[in-house]
Amino acid sequence: MAKPNLVVVLESPINEFGLKYSVLMPKSMWLVVYNNKPIVTKTQQEFNIEAKYQRTCFAQKGSAENMANKFNKMFNTTEFSIREIT
Repeated sequence: MAKPNLVVVLESPINEFGLKYSVLMPKSMWLVVYNNKPIVTKTQQEFNIEAKYQRTCFAQKGSAENMANKFNKMFNTTEFSIREIT
C-alpha cells in the first residue's frame, strides 16, 4: 500500500541550504484506541526519569493497525483497535 498524497498547507524556509518546514494535511488520520477511547502511551525505565512517548495517531491506516495489533499481543487483550478521524 502506497502512502497517501498529502496536501501541503504551509511551508517556511529554515536555513539557506534549502531546508524547509512543511505543514501537511492528510484526508484522514487513524488513531489507536482502547475501549473506543483515545490513548497515549509511554515507555520508562525504572532508574531513568525521562519517559518516551510513542505515536498513537497515524496518516496511514496500516501503521495504526500494526500498532493496535502490537498492543493487543503485548497486553494479551483484544480491546485495542483503530478509529478514523476525518
